[in-house]
Amino acid sequence: MTGIADFTHIISLLHEVALLLFTKFLPGDEFYAHDFLSTVLLNSRFLRESDGLSPVGVTKDLSEMSLATPSMPFTYDTATATRGELVAKAHKNLPSISSMFVGSFNGTRRALVTSRSLALHNIHRVQSFLLRPCTGPLQPADWMFLPIVDLHNQAVSIEMNGKSIDAIADHAVSTVTGTLQFVLMLEKWRPSCLRHVSMASRIARLMCVFLTGNDLFLNSQVRDYLSALLRIYTSPSRQNQLDFSSSIPGLTSFYDLFASFLAQFSAVSFGDPLFASFLILPLTQRHDFKFRRAVWEEHVGVLRALSIPLDQLPLPLEEFLHPVEQNQSLLALYLRALATQAVRSQWSPLFYLVAVHHVNSFVFQRVDPEDETALKRKIGFLKQVLLVQNENVRRDILHYHKPSSSSSIVDPLEKFTNLPADRQLLLRNRDCLEDCRQMYETISSV
Repeated sequence: MTGIADFTHIISLLHEVALLLFTKFLPGDEFYAHDFLSTVLLNSRFLRESDGLSPVGVTKDLSEMSLATPSMPFTYDTATATRGELVAKAHKNLPSISSMFVGSFNGTRRALVTSRSLALHNIHRVQSFLLRPCTGPLQPADWMFLPIVDLHNQAVSIEMNGKSIDAIADHAVSTVTGTLQFVLMLEKWRPSCLRHVSMASRIARLMCVFLTGNDLFLNSQVRDYLSALLRIYTSPSRQNQLDFSSSIPGLTSFYDLFASFLAQFSAVSFGDPLFASFLILPLTQRHDFKFRRAVWEEHVGVLRALSIPLDQLPLPLEEFLHPVEQNQSLLALYLRALATQAVRSQWSPLFYLVAVHHVNSFVFQRVDPEDETALKRKIGFLKQVLLVQNENVRRDILHYHKPSSSSSIVDPLEKFTNLPADRQLLLRNRDCLEDCRQMYETISSV
């Protein structure tokens, strides 16, 4: 058994090298790239776990990692699947996946014929020995996502010509499912070949699925694999790698893609929790505030449509609450949404909690008594809070303590029954800057 295990490990290592080499081929190497793709990279004998066990046997150990789609507010019947079952199913579908990727070379048939003739020394079939300008490798680092990107570009082209997006619906499901299956196998068995593809790039490619057609993301197979990959990309070890401000190949701006994503969510999602889970990824406090502003200023309809429960968030709740927001224009948008009840706890517990938490924290967090500008901003904002006409909203902001510890409670907030002493003092002295300064001096000296 040791010899078999060693042999399969060597096969796995050689396959990994082949995957890395595939992205090094240059224009003119089409024949070698095609040969690698059709005989090695997508060969079920080589793309498998390195310990010699079958994909089913290996991945059954992961059965505890359930990928059951969160309960949905509508009647979509989504099957439950473990990551192991999904990987095993993907492995069985490798012949179809191979046909799909190999078919992508049809657009370069002439270059492929020339490259083949040169490789096999059939010089008499070569019409020209002039080489095309070399602008980089034949395949980009994220080539495994290309079928999804191409499908999205095709959908955009169809819509720009005023045609129905349904024109690509027949093959869209199989293309997207096959691509997601291949990516999941790579993430599970060959993660090193994806190290040059940033986490933001991977998320952006998956977002294209939601932007391709109006209901492609509702297909049960597509949902299962999107959920599996989302769980991988939002695992604790990957969260710090997410940077939506980084450059993403093929995109002039991730913000533009995100704006389209927000518009699509408002138009077709009906609050779908999987769609919502992808949407909120750029909205954590670690990312640029412009993504949060896009929701609270330009796409306010999302505030009502996104109803994902707090216990089904793809990221820890703390990611959305800390550090405390300091951008006053965004805080003003939070307060406006609360005052006009554009956001409510029964519609969107996450957004309501986020708004109340940051407004409350900004108003009542301690400041340097000598920083007169910060103190004036705090008092000015407190006065705006007191102008909120809805008594329940005003009380939620003033009495907020922390997020609710029970996900079963409809109200996402825990509130003080009686205001703490420092809040009472600030409310009482809000019209006198000097009294407020002295109050914070006293608190600081304690």
